[in-house]
Amino acid sequence: MKTSAVVKIILIIFFVIFFVFLFYYFYDPSGTKDVKDKQEDSTSNASILSALPFNKIKNAFFGDKTPTKVDDRKIKELEKQKEDELVFKMPTLRQLTNVPTAGLIIEPLSKTEIFDINKDFDKDKKLKEDEKYWEIRYILTKNNHVYRKYNFSLKQERIANVTIPKIRSVHFFDKDNYIIRYLNDKNILKTYSVQLTDKEPTELQKNTLEEGQKLVLKDFRGIFFPDNILNLTLNKQTKQVFYLKDNYVGSVGFISDSKNSGVKQVFKSPLKEWNFYWPNKNKILFTTMPAYNTETLSFVLDLKNKNYFSKINYPIMAGNALPDSDFSKILYSGYKNKHFRLISIEGKERKTHLFALRTFTDKCVWSRDNIYAYCAEPSYVGDFQPDNWYKGKKYFSDKIVVLDTDSGEIIELFNPKDDKEVFDIVDMALDPEERYLYFKDKKTDFYWSLDLQQVAEEKAKAIEDKQKLVDNLYGQ
Repeated sequence: MKTSAVVKIILIIFFVIFFVFLFYYFYDPSGTKDVKDKQEDSTSNASILSALPFNKIKNAFFGDKTPTKVDDRKIKELEKQKEDELVFKMPTLRQLTNVPTAGLIIEPLSKTEIFDINKDFDKDKKLKEDEKYWEIRYILTKNNHVYRKYNFSLKQERIANVTIPKIRSVHFFDKDNYIIRYLNDKNILKTYSVQLTDKEPTELQKNTLEEGQKLVLKDFRGIFFPDNILNLTLNKQTKQVFYLKDNYVGSVGFISDSKNSGVKQVFKSPLKEWNFYWPNKNKILFTTMPAYNTETLSFVLDLKNKNYFSKINYPIMAGNALPDSDFSKILYSGYKNKHFRLISIEGKERKTHLFALRTFTDKCVWSRDNIYAYCAEPSYVGDFQPDNWYKGKKYFSDKIVVLDTDSGEIIELFNPKDDKEVFDIVDMALDPEERYLYFKDKKTDFYWSLDLQQVAEEKAKAIEDKQKLVDNLYGQ
């Protein structure tokens, strides 16, 4: 063999050994290379490894004969679980439900509940015991299932799953005691008072539950009220119900407790169609049903004064009313001098204030101090209202404002930016701290919340930025 051929073979063998050495040095398939060495070499290796064409699928070359298969659904599920567990900074406008919802209640969490929730969070995500946190509980229209969310998390839990179809409305005493109204299979309007209690786990469940873990689903117990009740309202202070029954020649009103015991007749009328409101334990406000071409009449039922029924002498066309919590002010909406307006009547003197708002009291809620009213105002009301709106023939696009009923000042809080934010707003509610404003979109029956604190901060920031711009223009 020629010397040149031997030299070539030796060089080939040398280069093969050299590349094999490089291969093992950089990839370390045996896993025996020291972690510290890997960390020290990671910077210099990065550019080399990224240049190799098989870097992204190196599992196919080392260890397993086939690449590792990743289940995208499991990855998304894990990511969602992690997201749900985080204490999440909520957006200013938040969608709470994406299915038709019959009713909602907001209640503060106790220290015990905060302690239980903290068990599910990482150390860095603990809730503070001195902060205010809320549970948002709601009931689905299609099946009566009960869910809860919180004002600090995206997590959603179903806590009761007794199925009842065709839920018409929900009236809450508190988050575990409420009244549902629904149509049964014979189209009879049923009224059922519900009490949710913690369910005792079965022996099988006890064996599968981890130590300290609670059963999420609750027991569903209750009692039926009379069939085909015309209308009802609750008083959360007294935990009582006022309901109206048809007596063929008119209507009769009764007061009872949540279990329909201690029933007492307090009202009788030749009319059947009434709206009524019970914000004060001693007084119930009655208004005749609003209609475009009919004058609305208002009355007060004084429960403390032998059920005295007195008329409020303030006629208004197509009117509806909303009293504050102590009956010092009553908001009216309707046509006054052929213009649709929002009006308030105050005190025993019935002092009248006319506001520059054109909306329905159905779209308003009082603040706790009875000074401010949060209202949704349609861009245009039009004629033949509220008849067409009640019948579902007309929907509105609303903005949200806050009205100072003492001064008449109006501040805009929300105006839709695009089609996704177009709401026909009803069923407004505030949490006890008045941090969040909750409402339902009448067209979809979805619930939303508006963070009033974030709205205030955004407005303050906008004013500050505007002032800076002015200062820059004038060289200040």
